[in-house]
Amino acid sequence: MTAAETLLPDERPHITLSDGTVVVTTPMRTRSLLRLLKILTRGVFWAIPQLMKADKDTVVEEVLGALIIAIPEAEDATIEFVKSVVTIPGSAAAKDRAALDLHLDDPPLDDLMAIMEQVISYEAEDLTALGNRLTGMLRIAEKANQVPATPKATKSKTAAKTSGSPLS
Repeated sequence: MTAAETLLPDERPHITLSDGTVVVTTPMRTRSLLRLLKILTRGVFWAIPQLMKADKDTVVEEVLGALIIAIPEAEDATIEFVKSVVTIPGSAAAKDRAALDLHLDDPPLDDLMAIMEQVISYEAEDLTALGNRLTGMLRIAEKANQVPATPKATKSKTAAKTSGSPLS
């Protein structure tokens, strides 16, 4: 436990996993943020700045929606991320952590989504700020021809007709 975690009480509610284990999510730090970005970059890289640029209230829905799309392409990264942001409150026993890690190696979907939803909900403000910074940095890089321009989120009418999507 870090000094900051000792000084600041954890206000996050506990999550009871399907196996009865009670966990709490921890604040995201650099490595857990990088793990989250690793998931998002697998399927929706171009949308990351737009996802995180949404207002605080909608960023949770936007990021969770993007994660659902990206998770199938980032299975291992998702498990790494989830393991990095949960802990058993009040337990420092290695056997407890080992049992938790074993459960999270292939967690039930309800457990996975509960953890991810809580993390994104509590980190929404920071994700919004990060999205604003990334958007500014991408604009500068595009102007300097360092990255290709961000693709448009809308399809052309021809692409929509040929996509075979039931929504078109």
